[in-house]
Formats: sequence, structure tokens, C-alpha cells
Amino acid sequence: MGAEYFAQGDFDGLEMGRGHAPLRNALNLSLKQVRLPMGRTAAGKQLLGALHADKDVYIQSVEVDVATPESTGTTTVDIGVEGVDDDGLGDAVSIAAAGRSKAGPATTVGSNETYLSGNTAGALLVEGYVVGTDVDGDFGLFLGKQYKLPAGTELNFTVPSGGWTEFEGTLVVTYAMDPDAVV
Repeated sequence: MGAEYFAQGDFDGLEMGRGHAPLRNALNLSLKQVRLPMGRTAAGKQLLGALHADKDVYIQSVEVDVATPESTGTTTVDIGVEGVDDDGLGDAVSIAAAGRSKAGPATTVGSNETYLSGNTAGALLVEGYVVGTDVDGDFGLFLGKQYKLPAGTELNFTVPSGGWTEFEGTLVVTYAMDPDAVV
């Protein structure tokens, strides 16, 4: 394989660096996305349903597509797996600004270097994470992983106390299915 290979997946945002085979061929998995509506509601846990009723899926990432941001109530959301971990996919993901808010590492531009300063990916999607500092060479580390969601298991999100009065958006879940699974 030479530098002429540049993988682009079937969904927005997937790009791999030069020298990699396309993701679909390298892992023999096809990536999919599902969009689940979220919006104004009282505090508490809300069930979103299962991604697939009779096949396991492998969650790669979660993000919130914020159409109307929240400015009155709590401006974060926890995203999880029912009966496993209520913030295992996303922990305090921001819904304070319009646009996409992906659960994952956050960076800070310091006077000496740009470093990892926070993380909103939940424990089910994180293999390892080390916070960096504004010291040259101490940029931190984030290593994500996929989460195997058993067939029929529901996703959930938790609205913190105070609820949401303005927020409208969509949870975007990127996942893979075993190519041998019959859909």
C-alpha cells in the first residue's frame, strides 16, 4: 500500500490518514449511523430504544447534533446503555451551542502547546486517557475503543436536574455491524 490510498467512509467525518486501506476493507465492517431525536423534557432518564433488535452492534462514537441550544436549564447531557452505564457513552456532552458536539477529548491551546484538557467520552468508549498540561511535550493521551452493544439493549440519555426548556437536537450514533450478520 502506498500513499495513494486515502480512506473515506460511508458517513460524514470519517477520514483516515495516508497509507491506510479503506476502513470497510481493513476491518471488514461497514459503518452506519442512526439519528435519534432528543429535546425539551423534564429531568430524568429517557430511553431511546435499541439500535438493532436481534444483532449485536459495535458503537464507535456518539455526538449530539444541536439544532436549538439550551441556555436556561442544564447545558449538558449524559448518554448511556440501559442497565450497564448511564453515562458510559457520553459524560456531560455540551448542548450549549448549535452544531455537532462529539463525546470525546477536549483540547486547550496553551502558551507552550495544545494539550488534552478534558474528556466527555464515557468509560465504555475509552481505553485510556491522560490529561496533558501546558508544558512542552506533555500533550496528554486519548485512546478510544468501540463498545459491543448486545442485541436488543436500549440506549438512554439522562437530563440533569432542572430539565431542558429550549434544547432540540438529535443523538447521532456511529456503529458497525458484523458483515456476516443478516439484517
